Amino acid sequence: MLYAICECIDNGYNSDQKQLSKYNIKVGDRFKVEWINMGQSSTSIYLEGFEEDFNSVHFRFEDEYGNHINIYDDPRYNPYYYI
Repeated sequence: MLYAICECIDNGYNSDQKQLSKYNIKVGDRFKVEWINMGQSSTSIYLEGFEEDFNSVHFRFEDEYGNHINIYDDPRYNPYYYI
């Protein structure tokens, strides 16, 4: 199980910041991740309870035990990661 924790609301484009504001997402809010769509230049995060995707630049990630997960260096989440 993967969780996204909002770490910064000022990252990303203005539209990304407005989206966080629209849903009243604040620094420290924690959400279960349903799906990650990682591209070569952008990553969209789908959070439980939301129909829209979010820019990954706002979040840090951890497992259910609170251990940090680097989704960009983890082949479970990054299809472009080569060992």
